[in-house]
Amino acid sequence: MWCRGLGLVWLFCVGAAHAQLQLDCAEVFRPANDRLLAALAGGGVSAQCHYLPSARGSQQVMAAELDGALLRTEDYGAAFPTLIRLEPAAHRVLLMLYRRRGGDIDLGNWREQSIVSLRGAVVLDRMLAGLNVSRVGSLESGLKQLSAGRADVLVGDQLSVPALMRDWGIDNVEMIYPPLATQLLYLYLRPEHASLAAPISAILMQPSP
Repeated sequence: MWCRGLGLVWLFCVGAAHAQLQLDCAEVFRPANDRLLAALAGGGVSAQCHYLPSARGSQQVMAAELDGALLRTEDYGAAFPTLIRLEPAAHRVLLMLYRRRGGDIDLGNWREQSIVSLRGAVVLDRMLAGLNVSRVGSLESGLKQLSAGRADVLVGDQLSVPALMRDWGIDNVEMIYPPLATQLLYLYLRPEHASLAAPISAILMQPSP
């Protein structure tokens, strides 16, 4: 049995009988996922990410083919109420608007524009309901559409889109300030892993290195 003290109060023993958790993860949050998996491993909880299309990943969680999901919104818990949502939030992300550099689109008029957004993101679907939205399977595709003038606005987070711009050498797109919204993201587990909820929550409470 593996034991580790966390802070001055918590002391948990994670039994060797617990197999590695298999989690449904979103590609867009891969860097944050990697940091969280490392934090869990440091606290004695082994976990692995599976990067699947959104619908298939959720189906596998509900079919007990996967043990839970990492970095999902509150809406995810409402859609799958049998899952356990762990507190505190595992990550928070700023949702930003992006436009072509030098344009006059801002927080006052962006809703009137042609928008490109990631498919399968429930929080974005709710935020963009009723607007002129094209949904794409990846942020790379959305960023390329914006850069090429096939859309006026991209909705994305504050980390992934700038990283993609650097990777692809895109220099005609800029971020619009202030942030559109702050989104909290959680780790969800299937009920048969309820015994891991308290140890993992204690790990999540620790300050980031």
